[in-house]
Amino acid sequence: LGLWTKADVASYLTTGRNDFIESFGPMNEEIMNSTRHLRDSDLDAMAEYLASLPVQERGEVEEPDPVTMGRGRTVYNLHCGTCHLPTGEGDPEMGPRLNRGSLVVQAENPASLINVILYRPEAPEGLAPKWRNPMEEFQYLLDDDEVAAVATYIRNSWGNRAGAVTPDQGA
Repeated sequence: LGLWTKADVASYLTTGRNDFIESFGPMNEEIMNSTRHLRDSDLDAMAEYLASLPVQERGEVEEPDPVTMGRGRTVYNLHCGTCHLPTGEGDPEMGPRLNRGSLVVQAENPASLINVILYRPEAPEGLAPKWRNPMEEFQYLLDDDEVAAVATYIRNSWGNRAGAVTPDQGA
């Protein structure tokens, strides 16, 4: 969250989307029923509070093996790179960034990223501007090894250091 501006926090809490992330799962209900109704002053206060929290240092992360990274790069280039770009920078009309500050990518537990890959995010209905081409579900296109490889690649490219994902984590 340290890279998010107040505007990023406000956008996420009111529309379910900013340049770093698109909401999904239980957060959609929170946005629809609660945070989208907040006043600007409340959103500013929340953003200030979040910015004041100390950074949680992560221990050493084991370097993923080159074979997994290579396989993950191939899957990424085939299925993800058009919208999220080869640099992971994302595009405001195509897809959110996967580098520098994506909470889903950097999470210690990769379950949310795996969920997004398998089932795609589903933004709160009617709030977030629609992506030009919504992300497709990959649950029937990728096997567990490919999901683990692409998740590992994303979590360890472009300055991300979040560790490897194993095939059994996506099963």
